[in-house]
Amino acid sequence: MVDPSHKGKEFAPYSYTIEPGKVREFLLAVGEDNPVYRDSTLLPPTFSTLAAFWGGAGLEASLNEIDVEISRVLHSEQEYIYHAPVKVGDTITGTTRIADIYAREASAGSLEFIEFVTDYVNQDGDLVITDRSLVIVRE
Repeated sequence: MVDPSHKGKEFAPYSYTIEPGKVREFLLAVGEDNPVYRDSTLLPPTFSTLAAFWGGAGLEASLNEIDVEISRVLHSEQEYIYHAPVKVGDTITGTTRIADIYAREASAGSLEFIEFVTDYVNQDGDLVITDRSLVIVRE
């Protein structure tokens, strides 16, 4: 069972400088061939997920910190809200918190839900992205 006292928990912030080579690797990995991303400083919409992993955080580290075994977890939802443009050369700092923890009964047993929200600010301190992830923890 996920300890409900973790609701509101904030994890250590992490920073990531967006490098052109990492953007190219990401575009190749996801099969994105839109030239608007290849020939500019614009980023593909889901790039902030990569920033979480290369920045030293990531979902697995957060789950370990609250004693949730990754083998019991299913990724349910992902949402990105862009408040301002993010581009190659920016340094973004993400701070993740647990926005909600709740349970639902299902035919296969009880399922627990954990909502993670990461707010990213740029090098000027401006909020640029809110990244919301919902995971399901199976019994």
